[in-house]
Amino acid sequence: MAARLVLCVPIPLKDRRHRPLAKSRQRAALRRVLRALGSWFGSATALPSWGSWKEEPKGKLSIDPGQSVVLVLTDPGTLRRRRSALLRLLRQEGRFLEQEQMAVVAFRSTAGSILIRCVTSRSNAADGARRTPARRSRPKSSG
Repeated sequence: MAARLVLCVPIPLKDRRHRPLAKSRQRAALRRVLRALGSWFGSATALPSWGSWKEEPKGKLSIDPGQSVVLVLTDPGTLRRRRSALLRLLRQEGRFLEQEQMAVVAFRSTAGSILIRCVTSRSNAADGARRTPARRSRPKSSG
């Protein structure tokens, strides 16, 4: 399988009324999502994340130690075959976590991707910057 998609599934910390969810519920949902996605797609990785948002455009910015985000590498065909099972899983976990909605965000992992490399120490700058230049792939022209 040539992984050409990255799927991101956020696991929320709060319910639909903005009340914190019990850590045991979060962990149980995360384990079920990891187990299902790992089984369907070959692997899945959970990462911690932080989030920021405003309730209203001119409102105060909230920054919260965030939810876990589950990442999966796959291809479009496998995603199509697993789509209905994935939607069932999201509905199930969304109800369990008292959510209005759950989401999967799919990113193309090749076309249009850009690697931005930033060397942070002088010793690394001399060692690796010239030998391993960052490469960019250009999006294909549509017209």
